[in-house]
Amino acid sequence: MSKANIMIVEDEWIIADDLRKCLEGMDYRVSSVAASGEEALSIIEMDRPDLVLMDIILGEKMNGIEAAESIRSRFNIPHIFITDKSDQGMLDKAKETEPYGYLLKPFDDQKLHAAIEMALYKFRMEAKRKESEERFKKLVETTSDWIWEVDENAVYTYVSPRIRDILGYAPEEVLGMKPFDFMPKEEAKRVADFLGSVAASHKEFEGLENVNLHKDGSSVILETSGVPIFDGDGAFRGYRGIDRDITDRKRTEEALRESEEKFRTLFDHAADSIFLMSLTNDGLIIEDANDAALQAHGYTRDEMIGKSIADLDDPKTRQLVPERKKLIAAGNALNFEGQHMRKDGSAFPVDVSARLVHIGGKPYVLAIDRDISARKLAEKALLESERKYRLFFTTVPVGWAFHRIIVDEENKPVDYVFLEVNEAFEKLTGLRKENIIGQSVKDVLSGIENDPVDWIGRYGEVASTGKEIRFENYMESLDKWYSVSASSPEKGYFIVVFDDITERKKIEQEREQLNTELAQKNKEMEQLVSVTSHDLRTPLAIVQGYARELEITMKKLASEIDADINPSDMKKRLASYMKDMEEINKCIRSNIKKMDSLLFGLLKLSRSGNISLHMEPLDMDRLLADVHESFMLKIKEAGARVEVSGLPSCIGDETQINQVFSNLLGNAVKYLDPERPGIIRISGHREGSESLYCVEDNGVGIASGECDRIFNIFYRVNSAADGEGLGLTIVRKILERHGGRIWVESEQGRGSRFYVALPA
Repeated sequence: MSKANIMIVEDEWIIADDLRKCLEGMDYRVSSVAASGEEALSIIEMDRPDLVLMDIILGEKMNGIEAAESIRSRFNIPHIFITDKSDQGMLDKAKETEPYGYLLKPFDDQKLHAAIEMALYKFRMEAKRKESEERFKKLVETTSDWIWEVDENAVYTYVSPRIRDILGYAPEEVLGMKPFDFMPKEEAKRVADFLGSVAASHKEFEGLENVNLHKDGSSVILETSGVPIFDGDGAFRGYRGIDRDITDRKRTEEALRESEEKFRTLFDHAADSIFLMSLTNDGLIIEDANDAALQAHGYTRDEMIGKSIADLDDPKTRQLVPERKKLIAAGNALNFEGQHMRKDGSAFPVDVSARLVHIGGKPYVLAIDRDISARKLAEKALLESERKYRLFFTTVPVGWAFHRIIVDEENKPVDYVFLEVNEAFEKLTGLRKENIIGQSVKDVLSGIENDPVDWIGRYGEVASTGKEIRFENYMESLDKWYSVSASSPEKGYFIVVFDDITERKKIEQEREQLNTELAQKNKEMEQLVSVTSHDLRTPLAIVQGYARELEITMKKLASEIDADINPSDMKKRLASYMKDMEEINKCIRSNIKKMDSLLFGLLKLSRSGNISLHMEPLDMDRLLADVHESFMLKIKEAGARVEVSGLPSCIGDETQINQVFSNLLGNAVKYLDPERPGIIRISGHREGSESLYCVEDNGVGIASGECDRIFNIFYRVNSAADGEGLGLTIVRKILERHGGRIWVESEQGRGSRFYVALPA
């Protein structure tokens, strides 16, 4: 330990010097010697000692007692008085300065050494005690809990400042009062009875929940713990304890309870069957099921709980349960269709959505089963009616949301607030839970009040009347179709359970489109049958007539051969018959060729509607350049000129679009007017979402009455011209498959303009 620095304050220098020598002989260091109190204070300002030996009797201005008091209060340095006087009055005054020793002159070295060591020790211990008390005080004053002490009569003898934050009272307001003074009457009696029995046996207690009244009148829930206090003789003197404010915790517990009630309400009101199952070695065991599940399967709750989900499966699909269990346990969400069995043995199809959830840290399987009997019947009916088409429905998990309706002064619904939603809600709507809970629907979905469906009005009626509604509608703000079921668990609130049926609606629209296309195909087929029967009947009738002529001629020839005719006449007659037969054969072959051409055209037309399309952006300048090049010889032979301006691109199948413009350019060349030089112009421009093209010629033109008929099957403006009358029919069919169109403007004798529109 380092040497202690000691200051001597003595006005008699002989005594002071003697003290110095004595102290240095004891291995102390004398830091300074002062002859007066004023000098001592001045020195201490610059050099502070560990201890002061102070003579009580100093000069006239400041005595030792005054100097010691100033040193203690200003610098907190311990001091020992030395004096040759011992009257009681002086001792009493000296005590007020709280000295660490009092030595009467003369004193020996041993007493001096003992007094100094005791003074230094006491000062160090006092400093540690004060430091400990300061730490305790800070701990008590900064802790979030309220520290208190009561005597044996339960009267507060100490309260920490924290009471101001907990109950709103200053500590001095509480001293002298009892804990029961801050409680409601019935609560005070309950707590007093409990603490009375505890105090009678001097036992510790903890976790006592009690309701107190804040100074502002609000309720505060405290959790109180205490230990008994005993004095040195072992006598009971009261309790020391701690109060913790658990108001927020209790409110949270209450909110949790309310939340569980909400979830249970949603669970019970869901239209689909919902199962909560535990994963065991025996399979998936049903722990809970909603009312819809019980009704759908025909079981009571007692009968259902504890069953394996495999017991509800059709025997054909029951073997799949273990594998599905493994997949779900590994974290996979499953969606599949299956067959469930009712208690009476009947089966019905279900769509199942199953996933792993954790409740209280334990894994469970949550499965939502939807009875899809009606959907299956609809699919079957659809397949039977259309035969060529199948519709695939994508099932979606059920979403739900809990809301509070907002009404105006006239009790008219004007808004509603999101209180709770599930994960499926987020998936189906794209709205995030953390962004909408507590928010009004007008803030979340701007403009919803203008939606023609009047969502707010509909739900407001449910919340006010309790009447359940079910409907399907389109929500403009989310651009989706929903099948909605809304009900009210209590007035002013409503629950929405819904499915996203956008895909189903799209399928229905596609079905309508397919029906339209089928009707068009039927119309075309009727036209095809009518035209084909006419155009094939004529050559068939001709062939049949010539076949009869051939038969007659052959019979005549046979009779001539059997007759007795001289060779010269026979040769003439045979030559005549052969000539007739050659003419007949020529006519028959001509009409067979005509029928073959018609049948080939029909095959070509049929194939044009079955070829797979490879849709891609097309460089129409390049494509028309290829078409132009392929007709160069015919164009040159016709003495015509072809002008092609810059063309916009479009979306289409290159091969098929090449066929379209090849046909149009070929017709333009074929029907040029031989009386004037032929000019063919091909141009185009972009118009909205379409690219428009024009193939214009100055040929013979088309009569106004025939412009609408030229696209009909087998129709030819000039029956003497080559071809089967299928080219423009195929062109129109190709363009319709591309979502495009074609029309013609023509004036007989001046030329024609064929317009083609294709997706840009």
